[in-house]
Amino acid sequence: MMQSNDHSNYHAHQSHHHNEDKIDDIPLRYDRMNLFTCYAERPFGVKFETQHQGEEVLIFMRPHWAINIPWVIFFIFLIFAPLFIVPFSILVIGVSDIPFKYYVVGIAFWYLATFGYALLNFTLWYYNLYIVTNERVIDIDFLQLLYKRFSEARLSNIEDVTYTAGGFFAALFNYGNIYIQTAGQVTNFEFDYIPKPAHVMKVIGGLVRKVHHKT
Repeated sequence: MMQSNDHSNYHAHQSHHHNEDKIDDIPLRYDRMNLFTCYAERPFGVKFETQHQGEEVLIFMRPHWAINIPWVIFFIFLIFAPLFIVPFSILVIGVSDIPFKYYVVGIAFWYLATFGYALLNFTLWYYNLYIVTNERVIDIDFLQLLYKRFSEARLSNIEDVTYTAGGFFAALFNYGNIYIQTAGQVTNFEFDYIPKPAHVMKVIGGLVRKVHHKT
């Protein structure tokens, strides 16, 4: 978990100012998405499997693309590593007597593992999704390639929303963690490394106030 240098809190309370394009005076635009979108407001054409009739996706998120930088750099290193390892093993260690076919098989396994490593990291990033609708917040986690966890909390059950953002890269790329405390079966939600955490917190807080105002 990231250490916090910036901490904000948004408690649910009543408000009386809402309109179609704003949540508690916070404007929401209409965004188009591409394959690698990390953040979109009222995205066109976004649906999910448990979506209710009349339920609108207000914010779609996945972890900020910047968190992929470390593993991408390591992946590039792994791609080029055999260009140095093989000559080093021949010239320095003295394993030139190893048949060439063994080098071919070893390099093939190396690249198979390398691209498997990249695919795993990309999949875990790409399919970890966070959705805010006009009814609930949703957390979809792919913990393994074949295991998905779907969690949700209705806006009426949300008691508190906070966010943290700390560190150089979080400040540079404007990402952080959202923490949602609820009165439901899942007592705590955590949206990790999402873009614009302060804005997302305000939108969720506005939605919660709107629901409480109606009740």
